[in-house]
Amino acid sequence: MIEVIFYEDSKGFLTGFLIKGHSEYAEKGKDIICAGVSSIAQAIVLGLEEVARVKVELEKSEGKLTCHVAGDYESNVPQALLKTLQLALDDLKESYPDYIRISSETVRGGVKDEN
Repeated sequence: MIEVIFYEDSKGFLTGFLIKGHSEYAEKGKDIICAGVSSIAQAIVLGLEEVARVKVELEKSEGKLTCHVAGDYESNVPQALLKTLQLALDDLKESYPDYIRISSETVRGGVKDEN
């Protein structure tokens, strides 16, 4: 199952996300759910970096993508992009509810406290 966690600050602004796991819908290379989630997430990261021009902290590994907006995450464009990701993944989850789990987590200062 793919697990998505959206990070938000105490005011409700989205600050980033974590996507991890595999849907196991189909074999590697033919899994339309993993491909869809990955494509949407990578497009949003590009939008944050290249369109919104905000600094992002990324951590990528096999089956995991973590993105924290280190710049001005409260402004309109980063929020629009992060909310677009949220809506797109919610929509995908509606079609494939057994393969995607989405939740949110409140963070301090916009970044998840790893302690």
